[in-house]
Amino acid sequence: MTGEPIVNLVVFAGLPGTGKTTVARQIATVCHWPYFDYDTLVQPFLQEIETKYGLGGHRLEFYKHWRAASYATLWAPVLENLRLGNDVVLSAPLSTEVRDDTFFSRLKAGLGRPVTITSFYLAPQDGLHLDMLKRRGSIRDEEVLADWDGYLRSHDDSPPRWDADHCAYLKFNDSNEAFEASMDVLRTIVSGRISGRGEL
Repeated sequence: MTGEPIVNLVVFAGLPGTGKTTVARQIATVCHWPYFDYDTLVQPFLQEIETKYGLGGHRLEFYKHWRAASYATLWAPVLENLRLGNDVVLSAPLSTEVRDDTFFSRLKAGLGRPVTITSFYLAPQDGLHLDMLKRRGSIRDEEVLADWDGYLRSHDDSPPRWDADHCAYLKFNDSNEAFEASMDVLRTIVSGRISGRGEL
């Protein structure tokens, strides 16, 4: 509808283990905006499927098989909150979406209200990503860590090509640096609503 206030969708994307959850949670906390995380919403049902039926092969293939259902589960509450007029922070790998230059245009078309989308793609400096994955200690990363060089060769970590209204590609040395850079961008975009370290 015309005349409705603009709501904000702030997206943190990047390869697994790049600090998306850590930084996005900080942003959501200081902005007091609803936060949705891929792993939080999707992991419980994927674990249940794995427990009952097994992986049926490699873990990475298992996740690819369930990708469409996983992302439908993630996007449903995000879109519902945007329709209700709530600003939202989201963190997810979105590895396919970041290479789609009409992704957000299609998403906006179905909302029926004005939305400003700001995306951050997190890319830790060389060596840091591997350290972060090791520290995370997740069973989901075992196959990745077993063939780290092969994983990097097969995954595109270049800046996104999607059509966010504002897009920042963050190379960083620690999560505090990524948080501060994200806040700087958001203060500029959401002027008057965020000041200092994010107080509304």
